[in-house]
Amino acid sequence: MILSIIVLAALATLSGLTVITTQGTMSQATNDRFHTIALRAAESGAASTMDFLRANPVWTPWLGTAPTFLANNALPGTPNNQFRNDQQAYYEVTVVNNHADPGGPAVDTDNDVIIHSIGHGPNGTISIIEWEVKMPVAGQPMTLVGWREVL
Repeated sequence: MILSIIVLAALATLSGLTVITTQGTMSQATNDRFHTIALRAAESGAASTMDFLRANPVWTPWLGTAPTFLANNALPGTPNNQFRNDQQAYYEVTVVNNHADPGGPAVDTDNDVIIHSIGHGPNGTISIIEWEVKMPVAGQPMTLVGWREVL
C-alpha cells in the first residue's frame, strides 16, 4: 500500500514537471514566432522605404520624418496594410541622416541615409532594424552600406 502511494506520488510529480516543461517550450516557440513576424515587418518597411527613396532621389525633405507611402504606419486591418490580418503586423519607418554627413541631421549632402524601421507583431512584439543606404548618383543603383538589428 505504501509502495503504491509512493509510485503514484512520483508519477504525479513527473506529470506535473512534464506539463510545466511543455508550457514553457510552447511559450518560447510562440514568442519566437511573434518576434519573427515583427522582424519581417521591419524588413518589409525598410525595403519599401528603399523603393520610396529610389523614386525620390533628393533625400533632405525626408530626414527625420516618416516617408509618405501608404503602407507606412498602416495598422492591421486597414486597407493599406501589406500583411494578412491574422499576423497583426505593421511597420513604422523614419529616415535619418548618417552621422558622418557634414550637413548635420537636417541636410543630406552625401546621398547616404539611415532607414530606421520598427516592425510590430502580435501581442505587442517589436523589432527595430536600421539600414544605411547610399545612392552615389541620382538614377544609379542604391547600395546597402550596412545594417543592424537594434532590438
